[in-house]
Amino acid sequence: MNSHNKSKPATAFTSASNKLFAAEMAVMDPADFENAKRGLIAPLPDDGRITDATGTLFDIAQYAFLEESASDESVNPSLRRHGQLLRFNGLFKVCDSIYQVRGIGSSITFIEGKTGVIVVDSGMALAIARTAKELYEAHRPGRKVVAMIITHPHGDHLGGMAALVNQEDVLAGKVKIYAPEGYLTELYSENLFAGRVMLRRAGYMFGMKLEPGARGQAGIGIGLANVKGRRAALNPTDYISHTGQVLHIDGLDFHFQLAREAEAPVELNWFIPQLKALTLSENCEQTMHNTYTLRGAKTRNPGQWSKTIQQALDLWGNEAEVLYSSHSWPVWGNQAVRRHLELARDAYRFLNDQTLHYANQGLPPDEIGELIRFPEALHRHWGTRGHYGTLSHNARGTYNYYLGWFDGNPARLNPLTRKDSSPRYVDCMGGTQAVLDKARTAYDNGEYRWAAELLDHLVRAFPDDEAGRALLADCYEQLGYQAEAAPWRNIYLTGAMELRNGIKRAPLPPEGTETGLTPGLLCDYLSIRLDSMAAAVLDFTCNLTTTRPDGQVDKTAMYVSNGVISHSENCHAPQAELSIHGPMAVFNKLVFGAVDVDEACAQGLQITGNATLLKDLLSYRGTFEPWFEIVPGSGASGESPK
Repeated sequence: MNSHNKSKPATAFTSASNKLFAAEMAVMDPADFENAKRGLIAPLPDDGRITDATGTLFDIAQYAFLEESASDESVNPSLRRHGQLLRFNGLFKVCDSIYQVRGIGSSITFIEGKTGVIVVDSGMALAIARTAKELYEAHRPGRKVVAMIITHPHGDHLGGMAALVNQEDVLAGKVKIYAPEGYLTELYSENLFAGRVMLRRAGYMFGMKLEPGARGQAGIGIGLANVKGRRAALNPTDYISHTGQVLHIDGLDFHFQLAREAEAPVELNWFIPQLKALTLSENCEQTMHNTYTLRGAKTRNPGQWSKTIQQALDLWGNEAEVLYSSHSWPVWGNQAVRRHLELARDAYRFLNDQTLHYANQGLPPDEIGELIRFPEALHRHWGTRGHYGTLSHNARGTYNYYLGWFDGNPARLNPLTRKDSSPRYVDCMGGTQAVLDKARTAYDNGEYRWAAELLDHLVRAFPDDEAGRALLADCYEQLGYQAEAAPWRNIYLTGAMELRNGIKRAPLPPEGTETGLTPGLLCDYLSIRLDSMAAAVLDFTCNLTTTRPDGQVDKTAMYVSNGVISHSENCHAPQAELSIHGPMAVFNKLVFGAVDVDEACAQGLQITGNATLLKDLLSYRGTFEPWFEIVPGSGASGESPK
């Protein structure tokens, strides 16, 4: 291997930076270590190794390095400590009747009712859910699943559903699946409409291509890894529509809070008075969360997030004796629960208000992200440390939430693209060698951010410059080693890896396997897929009549014009050049390209009118493959994206 392609140790500057974190941590509360292992009944089976037919999906032993001394200072000590806490794994008793399996991504919670068990969330993959269920049943046998609650529409909470409940039982009404109102709309908005670009960026954020290790992936901030494996979600049967809604589920009263615009666009919190147990799902973890998530998603509202926590305090703060969450260890005792909620409330409120305070003084988002700091009490509370979200990028996201991407400076209203401006910057600085020399000096002085900014111009303008790519990778690596936030570390180290080794393709999860898609959502997605400039020649109307697996019939009018598709639900157009009638599942396969028009007709789709219009429309679908460059120059080495 070329020496440029190898990881480097921490420099003296990185070591000094990380030692400052270690000194600060020495005076902070160590109680989390007792709480993280409290209630352990049994560790994960097979020493925390999760497998399926494809091989090993997750192995907690790969994270043993987090327990070792940081001899080369290549992991931020605060992040290392957080990873140590996330390594506590297995089946835990939260309180009477509530048990959690933790340590394999998002937690799976088992709430025991009068006759059976209510399962909360399902993990990211079937193998995870299966492991959790088997571990729970080994120690709490004889309880059948009578209901599920899916807290919010993020993939790491719903991918294992089919391993926990039987689809036939759901369709027969034997098992209810509860979710927040708006769940399906937000699920597909995030995972389908922006799915491929988000998948690529998630690879950076979660370090999916990095090997766990002291110079590699060291967690994701709310867990150790996003576990791979086959997924199968099920559709909800019932929706929670408002705060104050109470459901009696298997002998327990669930008092729900519908949280909007917090950790997810829609999310469920609830209190069970018989158990004095409160969950805020993923709205109050043992780390600062993202108000802007770096994989890309709708920006969250930190002001509303803070109000959600305050509302929970008002409703149940005087009664709750335990607070449990979706990713981390619980908090016990009413005083401690209230304190944890109050600090989280204040953290998101501070983020909201201080960002706007600085914005109203005229500061742009990059300067706000650099300047904003928590007051001492929030800074020293482990539950508001930036292991996942950070004040810096959350503040810039908050600025965007209120004010958008433009900071008011005319020079940034319509600038040259970076592709066009970078060669000019390199020329102004004296050419490639001069830029490289300046960047090398900055690197040698520990100024890695400035060196990376210089080199970003160089490799964008001249992606074949091997010395520039190699030095930029070294800069990203040191920045990753210094990062307290796991996503920052993963993004930096993945950028370094791709600069050194190129973009490595991997099998893609298939599109179109979702069971909750409606004709309207499919029309929306097909419009996104269109090469609109080419499709602008089409102008026609199509009436759809589709039948869902449960027998429900949907009528949809689809209007194709000017390179886009609009639609009306629950009706047909009075005149249409084309009509399609048949199973929703077949229309779904047709839209996603699993079958062509003739094959769809053979599988039960009936087309009347001008079928050529449909074939022409489908011929203008673009292809979404998430192997594009994120770091300029990364496609110039190794296996380039096609």
